[in-house]
Amino acid sequence: MTSQVQAYSPGELDPRWAPEVWELLIQVNHEFVPPLSSRGSTTAKQLDKQAGEDLPHAYYSNVLGQHNLLACAGPALLGLASFILHHQDRALLEWGACTYLSTIAVNPAYRRDGVGLLLYQHLISLSRASGDLAVATRTWGTNISHLALLSRLGFVEITRIANHRGPGIDTVYLIKPH
Repeated sequence: MTSQVQAYSPGELDPRWAPEVWELLIQVNHEFVPPLSSRGSTTAKQLDKQAGEDLPHAYYSNVLGQHNLLACAGPALLGLASFILHHQDRALLEWGACTYLSTIAVNPAYRRDGVGLLLYQHLISLSRASGDLAVATRTWGTNISHLALLSRLGFVEITRIANHRGPGIDTVYLIKPH
């Protein structure tokens, strides 16, 4: 399948893709730890699983307000990478402003087809062009497939917060310097 990546600035997502992004976030909502629907934002620090909505309304609003990369093939949305340029975070202090990937989601029907890799490659190129010194992200310690992709791309773990997402589920911050 031939896919292309489209880049959108904050608040400028093509309206035809907004419903597709919403559907993708609903589809992957409970694959995230904790679910996207239990988070108040894409950069929330409090990640304990909390009772909340069944749908990721607040999270979706945050995604629309960020930079987004969409991997598409014709009318199909294959995946999404949502990020913040020049982001500063306490966990990343020694790096200064970084490009921070808050969300990457690939439609389950297109997993293992290189969509995540394609999105990361575009993100890394955009980050370099922006002048940021690195790309940073966080995930949970049991997210084995994502951690393997990050390792393949040269990301290194810089901080681990034990049991941050629940018993035995650490939050892992990773960075890829340019």
